[in-house]
Amino acid sequence: MSGPFNARDFWKRFKAIIILVIAAFAFAVLGLIPQFNVISSGGAAVVNGQVISISEYQRAVDMIQRQAGSNFSGLPAAQRRMFDQMMRQRAMTQLVQSELSSQLAEQYGFYPSNNEVAQSIVDNQVFHTDGRFDRLQYERVLQANRFNVKQYEKLVKDQLAVEEIQTFFEDAMTAPKLAEQNLSELSQTQMNFEYVSFSTEDLAKMEKYKQQLIDEVIATRKDDLQASYDQRKSEFTKKEAVRARHILIKAASEKEADVKKAFEKAKKIRSEVSDSNFAELAKTHSEDPGSKGNGGDLGFFERGQMVREFETAAFSQKVGEVSQPIKSNFGYHIIKVEEKREEDVLPLEAVQSQLAQDLLKEESADKRKQELEAALGEGQAKQVNAILAEAGLKWTETGLFDLSSPRIPKLGQEEALVVEALSVQPGELVKKLILNKGKYYVVRLKALKESKDEVAPARVDSLAFSAFQSWFESERASAEITQNQALIQGNIQ
Repeated sequence: MSGPFNARDFWKRFKAIIILVIAAFAFAVLGLIPQFNVISSGGAAVVNGQVISISEYQRAVDMIQRQAGSNFSGLPAAQRRMFDQMMRQRAMTQLVQSELSSQLAEQYGFYPSNNEVAQSIVDNQVFHTDGRFDRLQYERVLQANRFNVKQYEKLVKDQLAVEEIQTFFEDAMTAPKLAEQNLSELSQTQMNFEYVSFSTEDLAKMEKYKQQLIDEVIATRKDDLQASYDQRKSEFTKKEAVRARHILIKAASEKEADVKKAFEKAKKIRSEVSDSNFAELAKTHSEDPGSKGNGGDLGFFERGQMVREFETAAFSQKVGEVSQPIKSNFGYHIIKVEEKREEDVLPLEAVQSQLAQDLLKEESADKRKQELEAALGEGQAKQVNAILAEAGLKWTETGLFDLSSPRIPKLGQEEALVVEALSVQPGELVKKLILNKGKYYVVRLKALKESKDEVAPARVDSLAFSAFQSWFESERASAEITQNQALIQGNIQ
């Protein structure tokens, strides 16, 4: 074997192969066994229990249709309908794959930190004014594209996670040959390390402040409190929402006669509605299985959570008002508005005490973090332990494991910690805080053992397949992809 064996370099590349094969199998298998059930009119699809909203689906369809432009305008109507359905199916497939990618990324530790998400948004020039990030411009752009801040930040986080997976895959492409040469040497190296993991918030959560100190911050640091309030205003905002019931009547097909029949049925039911019988009529006639049992009650929903036609009607009606049949891609809806909740923003005065406490905690956490970094840099183990104990943080030990293992005991896919632990001698602290996937780690190598026994080389493909089988068998029972076929087959206006 040419060249010295480098456990640190090989560890990272070996892990990439295992995850590459696991994820490849996951996408292939899960993508082939979706359960195509019709779900409630409030969602486009459900991926392992996570709902993809109608508004997300509509945005995806709109984007694909804009990309297609007028390329299909000259085709006969039947072909246009075929291509339109293909675009709707493509939008659904992309959303489902994206959600599944997000779940797998989170499950296997590829998720970016909140700081990485924030930096990606701040660096996006679409949100800049005069060369700098502009919060108002950010919110204007999101509103114009029917996003709220929470939805967009999740989208950015998912995109960064997928990019991280893709980069990991690219790095892994050249690893198999190296793996076959060196896996036996990895399996002869065992290590055990101790670690403490925490977020910045963990360093401050033990702090309790006297009201006198909080009052002092409120009195003397008004600009800081105002800046924090402006930045977090969405947290203190209850958005406009409507609580409504509906009765859904579906057409048996897209044929004109079936659509007309459904409309006539909806009109007849609407004529029977009185002030007190809507819930009973919904239980009897509604074809929405998700709300029928509740008398058609959909609970509160904000703008962007229902199909456009339904949303427009519900938000324009008065409380107690019942609509005439409203057509959407699901069928005909009869809508009764039960309650309305106006948008409400808590004023600064109502939340300034909370903001003052958060400001004190943030500053305390920063100070404690700096003290911890200084103590680590100087190798002051007693001081490190004292700071961690003061914050209520405790050491965890991995136990012995060999470097060919696909997962670290108690940690999973945190290979960066192994690389850092390999840089010190047993009994020593790694002399820096390790920021990995949104968490900070303090690491101390406890033991590093190398066996001289000959171990038969393991094959990467068999190890990967074994890892996949173990993972898939534990997840298969709960893995479920449910798509709303009415959306794919209907017309999105």
